[in-house]
Order: sequence, then structure tokens, then C-alpha cells
Amino acid sequence: MVYYTFAALGGDALAEMTMGYRHLSGVSVAPSCEAALSYYFRVATLVASDSALIPPAPVSKPRIFNVEQPQSSQSFDEDLHQYYILLADQGELQPQLALGQIYMNGLNDIPQDFGKALYRFKQAVQSGHAGSLSNIGKIYLQGDNSIKACNETAFKYFEKSVQK
Repeated sequence: MVYYTFAALGGDALAEMTMGYRHLSGVSVAPSCEAALSYYFRVATLVASDSALIPPAPVSKPRIFNVEQPQSSQSFDEDLHQYYILLADQGELQPQLALGQIYMNGLNDIPQDFGKALYRFKQAVQSGHAGSLSNIGKIYLQGDNSIKACNETAFKYFEKSVQK
């Protein structure tokens, strides 16, 4: 306790935080919010002065373009396709939806594949996106080589999407 007290008086940030906690919680000292505040205030001032000199780090998020309205100048290359697959497999909702739309409609070099679209929309439903149930219904309504068209199944998914 003596060492922390003298270290805090000497300006050591860790010792000041320790003393602030001890005064706040009443560990080996009488509980005192005012004393804790004085220690925490000195640490906060130190941190604020140090962080003002450091520029904030840039934040970049993966951008997913609107698949429903593709522009002819946009190309969907294989690297981006693989990146979307990676994010979708990690549970990211937006790539799951984007891939579902891409596979359901086809895009540039990626052919229409209802089986893959169904898989991605089911992932999106598991991630909490109830609107994907209507896309699943549309897949079962239209059908293709990999998914047999079935009005009853389509109606079941349309009904579920309305209920949620």
C-alpha cells in the first residue's frame, strides 16, 4: 500500500488507477469516492493528453453493392466472390443476402444456381433475417434443375415470411 501511494504521488498511472480502485472499493482504506475521483481524474487527464497526439485509425468496412440493380460497369470478380463466401460462412448477414441474390438471379460470370441461393438464404434466416423466407418461397415457386418446383412448399415459406 505504501509503495502504491508513493508511486501514485510520483505520477505513475498504474499506481494511480490502483489507488483509485482501492479508495472506491474500500480495500485497505476507508471508502471514499472523492479520493478515488482524484486518482482517476489524474489518469484520465494523462490518457486524454496522450490520445490527442495520436490520429484516429481509419475504419474500412467491406462494401456490398446492391445486387438487385447491377450496373454494367460493375464487375464481380472471383476474388470478391470468394471474399463474400468467406464472410457469409462466418455468419455475416449482408454477404449471405448478396450471395443469395447473386445465385438466384445470376450475375456476369456467375450462373443462376437455385441450390446455392437456397443455401445462402437459409443461412440468412438462421442469422435472423425473416425476409429471406420469401426468397426461399420464390425459389420453390420457380424451381430449376437442382430444386424441384413445388407450390405447396413455396406457399409454406411465403406464409412463414408473412408471420414473421
